[in-house]
Amino acid sequence: MHLGIGKAIITPPVGTPLAGHARRGQSEEGVLDDLEVRVFWLPSAPEADDAVCLVTADLIGFGAKLTDNLRSELKRRYGLPPE
Repeated sequence: MHLGIGKAIITPPVGTPLAGHARRGQSEEGVLDDLEVRVFWLPSAPEADDAVCLVTADLIGFGAKLTDNLRSELKRRYGLPPE
């Protein structure tokens, strides 16, 4: 079985507005834990042309624009169909 994995830190700069965090009249003082994105690449077989790419991130959700951009980039770089 073949598997590709990757991880990146996606923590925005302190002061960037974040969904799900009420300001309560004060600004952030720093970062407690970094936000991460992880990718798992699972080809159906070692010599196969098809694969599944699972992307998880410390986000409330992926918007349509981000999802479309991600799918386009995966297709451009790796030939992975958008579905």
